[in-house]
Amino acid sequence: MRLPLLALAVASAGFAPAPFLNPETRTSLASLQGSWRRLVYTNAGSPISLSWSDGPPVHLVVEGNVLSYTQGPTTTHGVWDFALDERTKPVGVRMKWRKADGTHLGVIKIEGDTLTVCTAYSGAAAADFDPKPPGRYFSVFKRAPKGTK
Repeated sequence: MRLPLLALAVASAGFAPAPFLNPETRTSLASLQGSWRRLVYTNAGSPISLSWSDGPPVHLVVEGNVLSYTQGPTTTHGVWDFALDERTKPVGVRMKWRKADGTHLGVIKIEGDTLTVCTAYSGAAAADFDPKPPGRYFSVFKRAPKGTK
């Protein structure tokens, strides 16, 4: 009697969901899609304005492998092509601005509805989320409601 119960317990445990596959917390191309409202923006640890001018807050809009910084429904401040390296921990990101030369290299993570990005411009990649070293750009975003740009 004990052997069949043990076999049943082992077999049912094999079908339990793996917690590390939770799509809400895994940083992947699919989990980045949509609009994110910027809450924090620093360079070398010093705050930078959350908007480029008076007006609506800045959003990061992710569509496929393209990032756009928008302010309101009609103003776009920058368009970037990006790629993730999901083999690294934390996940690596490479961002290339379409308007000028230069690439930002760094790390990116999603925790629930919070997106954190830390990059360095045209040099050594940011390998962690420390915002203070010179040349580091650090941003924190909250996922915006669907349809927000």
